[in-house]
Amino acid sequence: DQDRIAIGSDEGLYVIEVTRDVIVRAADCKKVYQIELVPKEKIIILICGRNHHVHLYPWSSLDGSESSFDVKLPETKGCQFITTGVLKKSSLPSLFVAVKRQILCYEIHRTKPFHKKFNEIQAPGHVQWMAVFRDRLCVGYPSGFSLLNIQGDGQSMSLINPTDTSLAFLSQQPFDTLCAVELSSEEYLLCFSLLGVYVDAQGRRSRMQELMWPTTPVACSCNPSYLTVYSEYGVDVFDVNTMEWVQTIGLRKIRPLNVNGTLNLLSCEPSRLIYFKNKFSGGAALSVPETSDNSKKQMLRTRSKRRFVFKVPEEERLQQRREMLRDPELRSRMISNPTNFNHVAHMGPGDGMQVLMDLPLPDSDSTKHSTPSNSSNPSSPPSPNSPHRNQLTLDGLDQSTCDA
Repeated sequence: DQDRIAIGSDEGLYVIEVTRDVIVRAADCKKVYQIELVPKEKIIILICGRNHHVHLYPWSSLDGSESSFDVKLPETKGCQFITTGVLKKSSLPSLFVAVKRQILCYEIHRTKPFHKKFNEIQAPGHVQWMAVFRDRLCVGYPSGFSLLNIQGDGQSMSLINPTDTSLAFLSQQPFDTLCAVELSSEEYLLCFSLLGVYVDAQGRRSRMQELMWPTTPVACSCNPSYLTVYSEYGVDVFDVNTMEWVQTIGLRKIRPLNVNGTLNLLSCEPSRLIYFKNKFSGGAALSVPETSDNSKKQMLRTRSKRRFVFKVPEEERLQQRREMLRDPELRSRMISNPTNFNHVAHMGPGDGMQVLMDLPLPDSDSTKHSTPSNSSNPSSPPSPNSPHRNQLTLDGLDQSTCDA
C-alpha cells in the first residue's frame, strides 16, 4: 500500500511503515532474494535461504503476527527468478518458478496446501527474466526472448525471428537479457545488455532504430511508458513509445528494488531508499514523509518482539527543545503569526475585564438600539440583563478564521 514497503535482506523480510517510523520483522527466513505479493489470495512468496528455495507466507506476517505457516516448495531448489500473473482460463493467480531452464507453474490459493502445480515446461535457454504478457509467459534467456504458451492451447513463439538477417548478430555471441516491454499485441521492446530492439508479433524488426545504452547496464526496469536503465554511473530513462532519451539521474551505485523501478536502493554510507515518482502521473504510489534529520533517532523495541520504532530519546528530545528556545529565530517558528484579525484596542497591563466589556461592538441593527453602558462607573460589573453581556457571545463570529 502507500504507507508500507516490504524489504528483503540477509536477516529476513521486513516491512517499513514510512509515515510512522516503524519497522516490522515479518519473516525470520535468511537471505531474501526476491519478493512477490499475491494480495488477492493473501499470500507472500519469497526466494530465500542458502539454497534459493521458494517459500509461501501468510499475509498477516506483514503486520507482525506470528506466521501461521511457512510452506517450502522442495522442487524449487536453486530458483533464480519468479513472477506471478493471472491467466485467462484460471481465476486464481499463477506462480512461475525458473530453475535453470525449467519453469514450474503453480496455482496459488489461500487455503491449504496453498499451491497446486499444474504444468512444467522447458525454456529455450537459462532463464534470466520472466513476465506474464496477456495469456502467455514471456521468458528472457541469453540472446533471446520467447512467448511460452502455458495452458497448452497454442504454440510457443520466439520473439527473435531467425529469418530476419538484421537480428542475426544476436545469435553470434550471447547477450544477457534485461527485460521486455509489451507495447501492444503487435509490438515488443526487447532489451539486451548491448541494446534494445523493437520487434513485431512474428519476431521481425518493427523499427529500424535501436535504443543504445550510454554505458554498460547492470539492471533494468520497465513499465508501459518508461524504461529505466541502471549503470555504475547513474540511471537513464527512455520513453518506450517515442524512443526519446528523457532523463539521466546521476546517482552512482543505485539498483532497482521492484519491477517498475519506482523504489531503489542507493549503496552509500548510510544506505538510502530512493523513490522515483513520475511527475505526470495522477498520484503517488508511495506516501513519502517530509525529510528530517534521523541521526539522533534510536531503534527501540516495542511490547511486540517483531515491531521496532525509531524515536529520539526523551533526554535528547528535551535538550533539542531547550536549544530551540534559546534561538530567537527557531523560537519564532514555534508560534504562528496572527492571520485574519482586526486591531480593536490596545490592552495594557493595568486594564481589566470591565474595559474589555466596554469595547465598541460590531455595527449592526442590534447594537444601534442597545442601551449604552455606564462607562462613568467602570468598577461596577454589567448586570445579567445588560445588552452588552448578551452581545459578547461568539455566535455571530466566524471562528474558523481565528488562528492561535
